[in-house]
Amino acid sequence: MNTGLGYQEEYESVRPKGQVSTEIAKRQENVDKNRYNNIHAYDDTRVVLSQLDGEEGSDYINANHIDGFERKNQFIAAQGM
Repeated sequence: MNTGLGYQEEYESVRPKGQVSTEIAKRQENVDKNRYNNIHAYDDTRVVLSQLDGEEGSDYINANHIDGFERKNQFIAAQGM
């Protein structure tokens, strides 16, 4: 019987270590754009939209660029609404 033993250890070994900044996602004007309040776009790899004139936070979407095997920013991972 497969009890899943070992999966937790493997998961822990591949989780990112250290802190990543998600301050832009936590700004008041962006909070409602996050489907889940505990899953935020990383500041350093987030997708930046063109900002609308005079609309603070209009450049934010909960999405990040992800590198591919041989190409930087090959994919985008986004949170659905």
